[in-house]
Amino acid sequence: HARRAAQSIREPGYTLSNFRDDVITAFPELTLYTYSGKAAFVSEFGPTTSGLTLREEYERTMGALFSTYCLARLDMDGRELFSYGVDATWNPLAAPEGEAVQVKKRQAFHDSDIWAGMTQLMIRANLLREEPSGALTVNVDRMIAF
Repeated sequence: HARRAAQSIREPGYTLSNFRDDVITAFPELTLYTYSGKAAFVSEFGPTTSGLTLREEYERTMGALFSTYCLARLDMDGRELFSYGVDATWNPLAAPEGEAVQVKKRQAFHDSDIWAGMTQLMIRANLLREEPSGALTVNVDRMIAF
């Protein structure tokens, strides 16, 4: 599933929900954050060595993985995912939602000029490759290692 996630990450039909499912299957140790000896998700089951709860560690880890998905797709839907988030069905929002102050901040972030630099970071990290045509492709083995 890790290979499928890396191979599919830039496919237009490969959604954040698909990515989440593949990552959870590829890394079963993620369930350690959600298990307390009972078969239920634990929201505040004691601190970890970082001082965070298991739920916070899980959310932090998933957030880092989701960021990788977004960074690999900045020219597709990654900007919207980073800036606006997702709806109840895990699809990227097309515009900011929320209170006026938050809408303004999210729109300003979306409209900022940081995106080309982030894409170049992914290229310099050898996670993405820019083909002579200008198209971006995934370095699958490097993405898996990342």
